[in-house]
Order: sequence, then structure tokens, then C-alpha cells
Amino acid sequence: MTELDDRRAAEALEVLGGWGCPNCGAEMQDQTYCDACSSLFCPYCGTPAFDECRHLLTIDDPDWELSPSPFAGLALPHLPERLDGSWPLEWLEADLDHAFADLRSVVDAYLDHNGLDAEPDERLLWNEMKLDLSETPPSRNRFVPSHPGHSHYRDAYFGDPDTARAEIADIIGRLRAGFERLAESYGAGSGQPITQRD
Repeated sequence: MTELDDRRAAEALEVLGGWGCPNCGAEMQDQTYCDACSSLFCPYCGTPAFDECRHLLTIDDPDWELSPSPFAGLALPHLPERLDGSWPLEWLEADLDHAFADLRSVVDAYLDHNGLDAEPDERLLWNEMKLDLSETPPSRNRFVPSHPGHSHYRDAYFGDPDTARAEIADIIGRLRAGFERLAESYGAGSGQPITQRD
């Protein structure tokens, strides 16, 4: 279905006066949640939450990895292993600000995990990065709590998932450039590429 199809389907359901739950048949007051069976659905196309529709970028479950990963197909950058010693244990804020500019808050996902020279925790990175998805308005970015008994689950749906994915790729590219600037400022910029996770 296209975005236009999604919008037409939602409008048609509103005209009819409600939604019927595909799982249990009960009438739903909200197209995203069934009170009767606690099922969740995509707010854009009505697909059940655990069936991956095109609007779903990730389900954030603290007991599992992000699934699907909002970073699928992207190499997440970090500093390379330093051959002539180690990186500082404490970074100067001015150096981080200079290297990462407007992405400085995203770098906290690295600092709060294993440091700038280690792979980031994807959940921490997502939680910082989703705030910088400026071209996808917050009103179109819905974080729907899953089953009430498992309210720690978060489903991230986007009305324009292609734009959101393009923005994520752009942010990863800008992070990579920031790591390169930081490595160069500490004398490790001898043309050596920033280590990336495949």
C-alpha cells in the first residue's frame, strides 16, 4: 500500500464510525489499540504491531535487540583502536562540540555505553537519534506502548518511513565525519579510516 492508500483507508474507517479488531472482532475506539484483546496496530495502515509494515522502523523491547533495527544496512562508526597509546578517558567538551557540532547529544549514546572507540548500544543510539529526525514531524512519529502489561515496549511508526530512513543514514554519515575530525584532532588522522561495524 502507498501512503495515499493508507490515508484513504483510515478516512474510510472514520466515516464508517470506528474500527473492528482483526484479532478478536471487537469494536475499537482507537485504530491503534484494541481494549478487548490488547492488540496494537500501525496508526497508518492498521497492520498488527508485530507484523512489520513499511511504517515500522523498530520495536524497542528491553529484553531483546531493537527489531527491526532502525540502522539496518548501515555501518555504525566509532573511533579506531589507537596504535600509539589509548584515547583519553575523559574527553574535553570543547573537542566533542567541535567534532560533532549539532550531533553532540547523539554521542552520549557512545559515552554512556563503552566509549567512543567501541560499537554503540543500538538502543541508546536510537533513543538519542530519534530526537534529531527533524524532517519527520513529531506528530507523525508515534511511539505506541505495546500491551499494557508490557508498557516498556515501544513501537516506532513513521508516516513517511523513507524520509526517516534517509535522515538516519544522513546522521550516521555526519557521525562518521565527526569521528574522523576527533581522531585527527588527537593526532590519529593519518588517512586511517574510522572503524565501522559491518
